[in-house]
Amino acid sequence: MSYVDEKTLAKAFREWRRENQYSMRAAAKAANMTVPAVQRIEQGAIPELRNLQRVGAVFHMTGGQVFDKYFSDIQKDQ
Repeated sequence: MSYVDEKTLAKAFREWRRENQYSMRAAAKAANMTVPAVQRIEQGAIPELRNLQRVGAVFHMTGGQVFDKYFSDIQKDQ
């Protein structure tokens, strides 16, 4: 199973990190994020827009695609 097949961003990011044998620090560097941002993502928090875009870059997706894949069930403001 590939990281992109995971059902949540937290699981997908963690699996991406494991597939690449990255420590938290190395993953943060590869994604151009801070270690606390990586920790928050892996704990299930919705990342800030800039970090969503950075996750998209390492997943070879756009930030919008990442949002649609992992957060499409979140009710949008009307």
